[in-house]
Amino acid sequence: MPPPPPGVLADYAEVPGNIISRLPIIALNGVLRAFLLPSSMSTLQAACDKVLNNPSGGALTFMPALPLVLFTDLFVPRMTSGDPVDSQKGFVKEQDLGFWILTIGGLTDAPLDWRLRWLPVYLWVDSGAAMAGGREVFGYPKHLGHFVRSGAGNSDVSVSSLHFQSFGPTIEGVEEVLVQFTSGHVLQNVVGNKVDLDPIIASLFASFLGTGLPPPLNGLTSLIGDITLPYLGMPMVFLKQFRDAHALHKSCFTAVAKTVVSATALHQAGLLSGTGQIVLTPSASHPIAGDLGLSAVSSVGDGVFVKLDFSVGPGETIWQA
Repeated sequence: MPPPPPGVLADYAEVPGNIISRLPIIALNGVLRAFLLPSSMSTLQAACDKVLNNPSGGALTFMPALPLVLFTDLFVPRMTSGDPVDSQKGFVKEQDLGFWILTIGGLTDAPLDWRLRWLPVYLWVDSGAAMAGGREVFGYPKHLGHFVRSGAGNSDVSVSSLHFQSFGPTIEGVEEVLVQFTSGHVLQNVVGNKVDLDPIIASLFASFLGTGLPPPLNGLTSLIGDITLPYLGMPMVFLKQFRDAHALHKSCFTAVAKTVVSATALHQAGLLSGTGQIVLTPSASHPIAGDLGLSAVSSVGDGVFVKLDFSVGPGETIWQA
């Protein structure tokens, strides 16, 4: 069979043992907890440059919208493909723990089209299928992790993953707890629909920021009401790249993609009131605190709890090399 002409996608080869399901991905009865952590605009800008702006060679301009990092903990007991064929194969459970930056941006030469999007910088999952599919299809920066949950309602969670404590030719990578979250939160203001949840999310951002907004949202206070969480309809943006097999310092494919993860049902939600703590293990290979402008030990205030169904994909390419 001749190769497809330029600009035409080749068929995806369904090879033996393939674990990359067709989109959309359907999640049922997921439990999401989300908390805000203070950071600095300059540190988050460096992350945006590294992940989005520099790989595009200036074709894209993204900047942090707010001086904060979103910490999320997600557990989904049933996740499957919505494709007519792959939906018949079965389902998997999935746990996710991640850190996100709220960005504003897009194509450099089209600033009127810039939008708010969540950029995941660190993500851990407990499923090989979730890690492979997330990285291959969209560019989610997913790492494989081992999760431990404890406490009432599984309120405390830690994730262990392979990392390098330091770099050197005699240093062996080890699996170690990288993120440990201890929660003392209580669910309050329980609601059962997104209309009632939106004000809770907006008030959380507003109370976190106080009365002033930094650039680029300075003077755009109304946008705070438009911000929602990942998995609730706020678009996500990713760097999707594959290292070349011959030119070892080059990428054979580089693109920046986006998708919207839409909530298809909201079963329960509310404010998580109280305090908690996040401890980040120092790591040469995973310098979470340094990359995101966080403290090694951070106090965690109020957050949001959501029990929901959601759908992932399809996505769209914003820019491609």
